[in-house]
Amino acid sequence: STDVHVARSEIGDVSVDAVYASDSIMLESFEIAHPRGGRLTGSGRVGLEEGYPLTADARLHDVLLQEVLESAGLEGAWVRLPLSSDVRATGSLSPLGVEIDLDGKVERFEVLNASYRLADARRFLVLENVPIKGRAAVTESMVMINGISLGPDESLFDVEGMLHYRDGLDLRLRSESANLEW
Repeated sequence: STDVHVARSEIGDVSVDAVYASDSIMLESFEIAHPRGGRLTGSGRVGLEEGYPLTADARLHDVLLQEVLESAGLEGAWVRLPLSSDVRATGSLSPLGVEIDLDGKVERFEVLNASYRLADARRFLVLENVPIKGRAAVTESMVMINGISLGPDESLFDVEGMLHYRDGLDLRLRSESANLEW
């Protein structure tokens, strides 16, 4: 295992068991442990042809969205969100374009009036122990949220938007009884 940084952002401690084949690298198992943001474990395949196609089945273990955003350059997020979820990822590594399907649980999602790092940040929206399911896309410049549902089958909230690594975020939360945009 080794400590990995990408574009000066800390990824964390990475451990990989892999098998090389003539056309791919089979990731028999991998673990990425971010020092403050949780763990990602799984297995998959990286093709050695143009674009380096990726397929992976993984599990997020108490991944803290606010810490992941911080590592991506979005400092002082106004949310707290620990996430555990099964993840299916498909796409290319070069250029980076990976579709991610989530199916898991949000232990506690808090929308704040200031940075999560401030002790006096007040919560103005709190969701606890809700299912999360949907799709996002990761590129070299942003994460695009393409319809993630937070809540039971009738969908408490639908989330869409973009998390730009350098230019902030544009998120929309919608529900039958509320429409919050910021």
